[in-house]
Amino acid sequence: MHYIIQIYQDGVVQYLFNTRMLVQDVSLAKPFSTPALAKRYLSKSVFYKGNWSVVSIDENGAIQNTTATYMHGIMP
Repeated sequence: MHYIIQIYQDGVVQYLFNTRMLVQDVSLAKPFSTPALAKRYLSKSVFYKGNWSVVSIDENGAIQNTTATYMHGIMP
């Protein structure tokens, strides 16, 4: 199981590709082995002060559940 980062911007859910780029396709999102590593990577991102959450994905790339939610501001 891997983890990815969801970013909520302007009512749209996108996924972190790198520290400066978002994608809409889950399969292109940067995978992490633990939620802690995902949060550490995100802390260096330009999207850190926005609304985001760490979600788990299975081997097929389907989102399983939200493991932890960290919101900075109000989620749309």
